[in-house]
Amino acid sequence: MVMPQRQKELVIGRAMTGDLTVHDQIGCELVADALRAGAETRVRVMGTSMLPALWPGDVLVIRGRTAPPSPHDIVLFLRYGRLFAHRVVRTTESELVTRGDALTDRDPPLRASEVLGVVVGIIRDGPRLIPVRAPSAAQRMAALAIRRSEAVYRLVLKWHNARVRLGQRHHRRPWQVE
Repeated sequence: MVMPQRQKELVIGRAMTGDLTVHDQIGCELVADALRAGAETRVRVMGTSMLPALWPGDVLVIRGRTAPPSPHDIVLFLRYGRLFAHRVVRTTESELVTRGDALTDRDPPLRASEVLGVVVGIIRDGPRLIPVRAPSAAQRMAALAIRRSEAVYRLVLKWHNARVRLGQRHHRRPWQVE
């Protein structure tokens, strides 16, 4: 059975809070089950761990049961009852190491079987699908600045919130490659 598009979109988690409701946990498990079955699913980003590559409100298109991920891919995995979309920074024969672009610490290693799917596209500011690529030099520098400076992190989020509030949807970010 194919789910309608609207039912496929699900909030990954609550931004900046540690509590998940039972509803969120059930939704995360449903998304995980769909991806394990090989479905293509969409989830809405709520966190900030992948700034500047992913922004709160972005919708990720995730393909389940794909080829093994490689470095620079963004993968979706389930931990602590929550879904995480983080970038692969290293692979070995038995595990993957991931990290959010805006985070200083890497995640605990993942077994390949824990990966639910790979992010193949981002829907931002309308219906256009943005393909996922390795981060550009400008994105890597922006992520480093966000990672190292709380002031830069807060400034970037204020800019994003003001942009969303003002409805400036098609305004390019300096590090966004078309």
